[in-house]
Amino acid sequence: FTRKKGNKLPVFVDLKNENAQSRYIAEKILELREEGLELKDMAVLFRSGWHSNDLEVELSSRNIPFVKYGGQKFVEAAHIKDIISYLRIIHNFHDQVSWLRALLLIPGIGPKSAQRIIENLNSQKDKDNKLLKNEEVRELFGILAKFDKADLRPEEAIEKFVKYYQPLLKNKYDDYHRRLNDIESLLRIASRYVSLEDFLTDMALEPPE
Repeated sequence: FTRKKGNKLPVFVDLKNENAQSRYIAEKILELREEGLELKDMAVLFRSGWHSNDLEVELSSRNIPFVKYGGQKFVEAAHIKDIISYLRIIHNFHDQVSWLRALLLIPGIGPKSAQRIIENLNSQKDKDNKLLKNEEVRELFGILAKFDKADLRPEEAIEKFVKYYQPLLKNKYDDYHRRLNDIESLLRIASRYVSLEDFLTDMALEPPE
């Protein structure tokens, strides 16, 4: 209930999918801002924090500042960063930061072991070396070897990594079931992209506050 007076009724807008909804909201925000309404006086309400995932990416790609209450921002979630690290390795095989994140997810691999593997990659030695005794490490290299980034769609890459990542997700996070919702959102967002580079660029945008 509200004590505020007004004669405008709520408007129901029926859109064909989640991203169409996000685009509509972003365009409406920009339209209202042009009319003089400040961004801090606008709000988008959700029943659950992960329902905002698609909109967060849309707002960030348009450089629209926002603050999220009641949940972590989508691109800042650890499990989303985990998946993105795999894609960054495909895009740049010598991305040390992404390699470190990906390797430290694996049970039995600590900072020293991870660093030795990374140093070996950068020294251009044979990838099938003695450092790759760990089964999960070999599996990760096996998945990466199958990709050709030239014609790789982001959605396709994520789908291949999800099967590998799920046991690691379950091992690392007690609330892994909830985090799976975010990964499903990531897949839906990725399905809109043809270029891996474009997808990674949008996912790297830090949402300004």
